[in-house]
Amino acid sequence: MWSLTPFEQYMVDDDCANSRMNFTLVWSCEGRVDRQRLQKALDTMLAQHPLLTSRLKGKKWVSGDRRVVVQQAEQFGQHGREVETKEAWVVPLVVRLVDKPAGSTEIQMTFHHAVCDGIGATEFCGDVFMAYANDFFGDFGKRKIAKRKQLGAVELLNSRNQLARPVVEGVSWFDAIRFLADEAKWFFLDRATAIPCDGIDDNVVRSAQLLSIQLTREETVALRHSADMRGASLNEFLMSLLTGVIGTFCQAPGQSEKSWVGVVQPVSMRPRLDRRMPACNSIGYAFYRRRIVECKCWEDLLPKMISDSRAVGKYGLAGCFHDAIAVLQKVPNPFRKWFVRSMRPGTFVFSYLGDPRRRFAQPLGMSQDTVDLGDCKIVGFSAAPPPRKGTELGILASLFSQRLTVWLRPSQKLAGTSSMKNLFALIETAIREQVTASEMPSATSFGIAQVESEELARSR
Repeated sequence: MWSLTPFEQYMVDDDCANSRMNFTLVWSCEGRVDRQRLQKALDTMLAQHPLLTSRLKGKKWVSGDRRVVVQQAEQFGQHGREVETKEAWVVPLVVRLVDKPAGSTEIQMTFHHAVCDGIGATEFCGDVFMAYANDFFGDFGKRKIAKRKQLGAVELLNSRNQLARPVVEGVSWFDAIRFLADEAKWFFLDRATAIPCDGIDDNVVRSAQLLSIQLTREETVALRHSADMRGASLNEFLMSLLTGVIGTFCQAPGQSEKSWVGVVQPVSMRPRLDRRMPACNSIGYAFYRRRIVECKCWEDLLPKMISDSRAVGKYGLAGCFHDAIAVLQKVPNPFRKWFVRSMRPGTFVFSYLGDPRRRFAQPLGMSQDTVDLGDCKIVGFSAAPPPRKGTELGILASLFSQRLTVWLRPSQKLAGTSSMKNLFALIETAIREQVTASEMPSATSFGIAQVESEELARSR
């Protein structure tokens, strides 16, 4: 049995019947995936990821012999739907195989956020895909695919909370906590702005629809060039652009000047861990808040967004949040849940996943568009952030095949409304305007390769 880490407890507290903290990674494959081979690969890799086969009992993970069985599912009309289960609220992993028309297949892996973050999830998927390809290619595959260095499961599980200190050389914990307190005080003093919900029809049952904006590889290179010209990463550029567009959309006459639009940026803490548990949570959150009156021009927001984003690394804010949650665990229930609910992310949550293939594609003969698994090829990817209670809009961006895709998951209250339709149009227009405005010459294969190289370097 292993105790929940503070972040895991935070996610369990935030889970409820109408807002499960699940997220689904959907891998689109050209060709039919062999279910038995996938099950064999899954069984092999789950032995190295014990949290994904555990069950929650009280405040502890209990290791068991629960086998994750690949389910043959009917075709769904919507990616990223929540997985319904009768077992328990917290089910670490569910795997579905969906046959699509024209001989294609989808592999859907649904993780619970109390167990796994997006980075850990993509790494686990990569391990499964490598085992799948290894089974197909035989001895050739074994020589081609590098094995991940493994430590004992118990040793890894017992070290999950061991954080390296100091986080950043030359920066004290007092400096970091002071910075965090100054940025976080608005959680309790100010109020987040809700996105307007016009055009609601009470007679229509709405679902949390997953919307997406997709760019070509050339458009993605142009957008990155636009960010580079402003001295920003693509992550910082998108955060500022989204904050400005959504903040402007939320403005209303007579609105309080204390109203703000908040974005939460997940930040990996793995560099701070001496050893880490495969496929498990090790993230903190960096919080960014902008008052409504500041959102008239997203370009004016960008310099401070860049500064705040890089302060996360300078002050080790992800670790501060981790420790703050650890303190909250000492607060008795139900007061702890009240604190957690008071620390809601705000108007929207933004996550940047990068290229989800970069952690496993090279050993599998990655091309610009596909990853070869032997009897099938991975040709597409989609994902959806959890439908977190209290969050108006969840946004996730990825660079699969170096093509930017932005997914938007509105709350049930906002989904299907005229407001969401208008907001989505504004966000897409703003992104495409920046592509058009870029003065970069048409993207060449050299430019695309350079972007891929930079993305791979960042992942290391």
